[in-house]
Amino acid sequence: MSQLFRKQIADEAERRDRDALKLFRAQPRQEPFFSSPARTRLSGGGNQSGKTTVCAVETASAALRRPVYGADGKVIPGFCWSKKERPWPLLIWIIGLGEDHLADTIFDKLFKPGLFSIVRDPDTQRWRAWRGFDDPVDKHLSKERIPSPPLINESDVAKWGWNKKTINLLEKVELKNGTVIRLFTSKGDVKQGDQCDLIWIDEDIQFPDYVVEWYARLTAHSGKMIWSSWPRISNPALLTMRDRAKEQEEEEDPLVVYFQYRFSENPYMPPDEKVKTLADWSAYGNDVLRARDKGEFVTESVLMYPSYSRDIHAVRPPEHPDVTKLELHLHATKYQIPYDWTLYLTMDPGHSYTAISFWAVPPPTDFDRIDHIVLYDCLYLRMKDADQVAKAVLAKVQGRWIQRMVMDRRMGRQSIAGLAKTFELAADSKVDAVY
Repeated sequence: MSQLFRKQIADEAERRDRDALKLFRAQPRQEPFFSSPARTRLSGGGNQSGKTTVCAVETASAALRRPVYGADGKVIPGFCWSKKERPWPLLIWIIGLGEDHLADTIFDKLFKPGLFSIVRDPDTQRWRAWRGFDDPVDKHLSKERIPSPPLINESDVAKWGWNKKTINLLEKVELKNGTVIRLFTSKGDVKQGDQCDLIWIDEDIQFPDYVVEWYARLTAHSGKMIWSSWPRISNPALLTMRDRAKEQEEEEDPLVVYFQYRFSENPYMPPDEKVKTLADWSAYGNDVLRARDKGEFVTESVLMYPSYSRDIHAVRPPEHPDVTKLELHLHATKYQIPYDWTLYLTMDPGHSYTAISFWAVPPPTDFDRIDHIVLYDCLYLRMKDADQVAKAVLAKVQGRWIQRMVMDRRMGRQSIAGLAKTFELAADSKVDAVY
């Protein structure tokens, strides 16, 4: 055997020994993500919590048709990307917010070294995944770690489909095993026609409504959707998925499952640096800490009107030391408004949605203060015409007199197609008919 041939064999053995998917070891907190059979899996969490890593590994596992290994070195059950399970060439979509996201984050996670760290085992002298600072042995190997090889090596690729090669912006990648990976931004027109096996959405998207179309791409091949994201409360599609996952938590075969990872539980971050970062986040309030560390969707403290204060505008509980007679009255009567209170109505009209709120002002002699106004009921109507809105209001008013009604003047000045009336005049006519 020639020396050159022996070197080639040794190089190939070294390459296989440093294969990223074989070396990667899912932590116990990550294993349920890979074993879940759910159609949609959300990987959420705080900054640097590992949420993107699990989706990148799952995507590489599908693309290469190879399993993921757990902390014990055994294949995690639930692998569904083999040729036996899916005998056709696989099609994978990856969705990012913009070109810079695809060129930087996605390309780096899949095709560049360093998704995780590897070290030579002190006993076997073979490469393995570095276990982090929480492991008493590997804690002392932190300076000996090196970046892992790419999840998908160039040797796995049959053809690169570059958009802008200078910045690593891909449109398409064809692998030697027949898998095709397509990359899209969520800012363009939604892609139709393809039948996908896996769709990976990473972080935010421009048009949340596109998710509905992406689900249609999964139907023919019983495909899967995974979404890795920080808790973005401004994205209604992500919030809807989170809510669906909560509703299905007790079901035997949920369609949507949410996996939540914490920055503070990441064993690959130096412990002293984690403490410093958590302290920095805490300085900006508990909401910041909850979102940045735990990856929680902090929606209850988001204010549409920044001047709103629960202490000023909300009804305080009976045990509150400063509770007023009016507040005690509202608690005792369960917000049943007496007939001698003056009623007001405000309306924001629209064809798609109409919002109406009902207000009451108590007689000034009944309570300690005379500047109270009580929001006691509301309507949020979808796709209702004027007659339907009026009937809904009548059911709330129950024959009582509304002293004054306020509506959005900008909407009121608009005219109704085919009629010589503005919305304001039409509303007046309906009010007269009802009251």
